[in-house]
Amino acid sequence: MKDYINKIHYNEADLTQGGKLLFFLVSKIYSLIIIIRNFLYKLNIIKKSKLPAYVISVGNITTGGTGKTPVTISLANYISKAYGKKVAVVSRGYGGKLSNDNINLISNGEKILSTPDQAGDEPYLIAHKTKGVIVLTGKNRVKNAQFAINEYNAEVIILDDGFQHLKVERDLDLLLIDLKKKFGNNKILPMGPLRESVRSIRRADKIILVNKDDQDFSKDDYKYSSYINKSFNKKVYLCNFKYADIYNVQTKEVMDNSIINLYTFSGIAQPEYFFNYLKVRGFNLLKEIVFTDHYNYKKEEVRIMLEEARKLGAGAIVTTEKDMVKILPHLKRMRTQVGLYALKLDLDLDMDALLEDFMNK
Repeated sequence: MKDYINKIHYNEADLTQGGKLLFFLVSKIYSLIIIIRNFLYKLNIIKKSKLPAYVISVGNITTGGTGKTPVTISLANYISKAYGKKVAVVSRGYGGKLSNDNINLISNGEKILSTPDQAGDEPYLIAHKTKGVIVLTGKNRVKNAQFAINEYNAEVIILDDGFQHLKVERDLDLLLIDLKKKFGNNKILPMGPLRESVRSIRRADKIILVNKDDQDFSKDDYKYSSYINKSFNKKVYLCNFKYADIYNVQTKEVMDNSIINLYTFSGIAQPEYFFNYLKVRGFNLLKEIVFTDHYNYKKEEVRIMLEEARKLGAGAIVTTEKDMVKILPHLKRMRTQVGLYALKLDLDLDMDALLEDFMNK
């Protein structure tokens, strides 16, 4: 169902007439609620909270993956290393089993304190791929951020997926747009992928256009960047996903170049980018298994995939880093005749330019 709705959002499938009417009505109600809420914040009827720290929001206006988590990880590591600031990432913790009513300390900057199932895959991945960074989850972003400030002397708060979370005042509001998907059919949920109107882009301080194809930016990409810049009078930055090594999740060794036949699986918002990249690199994908975004893998499912990969004669099993962190706990007491690997993701993004305002603070 989720995949079908996603296809509707990007003009790859059609609704029935009854479905169109239902989605249209729900979309109008949802839009009205968002408009009223944003208007109340604008009039200061609903108060915002100002934190004693530099606050950066990383978000988008569409459903699905636009690269928020990789950008959040890169920002946290860069600020921590380049400026020596104590950074805390505050996330909603979607998909995690920990109660969102609580302050959930996923990482204290030195040690990860929760499992992927408890934290949610994205907060756990952030904790796994950052150094010296506090990671917390919970629906009360103000309370969580204040906890990081009081208990860990956090100087910079990064709100992961924070564009719609207007309760917290921010010093830098970053909005991400997928260069390929853009805004789909330009309709509000559930008719389309938009969480709010495209006009809300004006609320952002800076815009990051994300290219997930690991290809050079095209003339059309630069034209679109210029269009966004002129339409909303915002600085626009181009971000390119750069896939690096494919490494063994247990030994960290890089995969042997002689391995061609892969058994692959993924549970991310837009898995086609992952599979297509491997094909472009010349790998033969014996199997492509797609799980839903934020999928929590069961031990038996992992065992079955390992066995199936062996029977198919795969040289390696390859998944994403986001999926990898959820698979690792299941491997502790499991025989793996076929190596399990993850595709490392890096970003090509001019952090100095993006953080020029931060540097002047």
